[in-house]
Amino acid sequence: MIIATTYRQSPLKKFFWVLFVTTVTVLGTWHFRSSHSSGVYPYDPAQDRAFILNTFKDNWYLLISEYSTNYNPEYIIDHRISSTETGTEGDLTISVYREQGKPTGFIAYHMKELKEGYILFVAVDKKARTQGYAQAMIKHALADLKQRGALVVRLATRIVNEPAQKLYTKLGFEKTHVSSGQFVHFEKVLD
Repeated sequence: MIIATTYRQSPLKKFFWVLFVTTVTVLGTWHFRSSHSSGVYPYDPAQDRAFILNTFKDNWYLLISEYSTNYNPEYIIDHRISSTETGTEGDLTISVYREQGKPTGFIAYHMKELKEGYILFVAVDKKARTQGYAQAMIKHALADLKQRGALVVRLATRIVNEPAQKLYTKLGFEKTHVSSGQFVHFEKVLD
């Protein structure tokens, strides 16, 4: 003969058990999403610095003009300066696109003049290109610059960088001129 017994919890114990399970589930979900999330995030030196410096190293020709002989990416990102001119320290905004918590691209931009924003760098890891990361970062920068009061945003790219030129045109930028026979300049008037 088998005697079945049922274990009865008091309503208070049951409440605390449900509360505990719910809390663990919510915290676990939050931790998973925050460590595996995708999208544009503010630059975090501990998490993103090495990636950005490696991206500069791998894409030096596309990112830096040969006329910038003393350009130092470490100094630029560590001090968030848009140029080597005095008075620009802290004016550069750096954002990073993270896919599943890992950096795959970055954008750096600033307010150049009262109503003019400037996108200084846009770069995506070679293995992650053509997946929309650059487009997402540019849209993020445009929205941020508009919020800061920009009426127009400008940028430049190498004349040989046709994929970037196509993207900028797709996003509503218009070619304004070519400089040094090597750089195509674009601008977008913000609505």
